[in-house]
Amino acid sequence: MVVWVFAGGGEEDDPAIAPNILESTNLIYMVNVLTAIKYGYILKNEDDNIPEELITTLTRYKKEFADLDYKIGNIRALINI
Repeated sequence: MVVWVFAGGGEEDDPAIAPNILESTNLIYMVNVLTAIKYGYILKNEDDNIPEELITTLTRYKKEFADLDYKIGNIRALINI
């Protein structure tokens, strides 16, 4: 068995390398907030700044995206960071 130990670190089950409880809680909270935002999708065009031609073109390929198990409604124009 190979165990990788990096400078200042330990094994994966070593609590000394884990973030403290407050930092851990904040990280989980931020992931939840950033993934729960339902804004910035191209097809919704909430800011009315997406060219109609792009929306029309994406819609035209809806079946092809679906064949790849991808919903075009999930394509974002904004990255919420």
